Amino acid sequence: MKNPNTVTRYITLDVNGHPFSHHYYTRFIKEETELWCFCNGLGEQSMMNQLGTAFLDGEDPHLGRIILVLGTGLVAEKPFKGNFNVWWAWATSETFIPEYLEKATVKPDLALACSKRLFDALEHEGLNVMMLPLGVGSEFKPLYLKRQGLGYAGADNKSEEQKQLMLAPFMERSDFAWHARRVTDEWWSETQLNEWYNSRQILFGLMNANSTFWHQVGNRIFETYASGTPLVFPRHPMFKETFGFPQPYPVDKIGDAEAYVHEILGDFESVLSKFEMISEKVRKDHGYAQKLTQLFQKLKQV
Repeated sequence: MKNPNTVTRYITLDVNGHPFSHHYYTRFIKEETELWCFCNGLGEQSMMNQLGTAFLDGEDPHLGRIILVLGTGLVAEKPFKGNFNVWWAWATSETFIPEYLEKATVKPDLALACSKRLFDALEHEGLNVMMLPLGVGSEFKPLYLKRQGLGYAGADNKSEEQKQLMLAPFMERSDFAWHARRVTDEWWSETQLNEWYNSRQILFGLMNANSTFWHQVGNRIFETYASGTPLVFPRHPMFKETFGFPQPYPVDKIGDAEAYVHEILGDFESVLSKFEMISEKVRKDHGYAQKLTQLFQKLKQV
């Protein structure tokens, strides 16, 4: 059933000489505040849905029209003017900040930074900046289902080096599953994705060069931890600063992932109990309801 408190618009844009229909924005509507999210990538839209749920479930902050741009791209460059224009920036290249600001039709009143390195770079461009890593919605939580096998969720767009490091040792296993490998794969809701996370014993994460350079932590990491699923991914330089605890099972070299899988499966119930505690902490510290509260408090000072 369509939610009467949301309105979504699509836009046709020319991509390499071909017209494509893209998500343009979704309005989440309360009595005295509207949150307009401009984005087009699948990851950004998933984040938008989680933010929208948190916004509609929370108290009205009485802030009028908040325009929130998520990421970059053709849609992100064409936001409307609101009472507050906010850009939640994450990197697509080493030069993405000046490139985006040159193309954006409305300059942000506030930029949100996912890392200290990104905060400094945004501030260097003269922007008003708030430190705010990504988070997770209430859709992601432990479901206490029977778990079986290994998995990875994400497009097949990472480097061969990353795939060899993290996925190659497991891809021929009968219990390995790769969800959303192709853009034509079925699109799942956040609830369905959480169910899939909860069906796996171990999930893997990959990092692209931009995340490494800018010290960003991607939304899949928050989601997986919130689901209570054991996660193995490359060592992140700012993990402890972001989460407040050391990274479990950080992969540094070929062979580490295989060793960790053997270790986890060898004492699975004990490991799962530890990740259920991690889930509780991540949902408490990084839930989008908390992130929005912090954002609204900051906007009242802008």
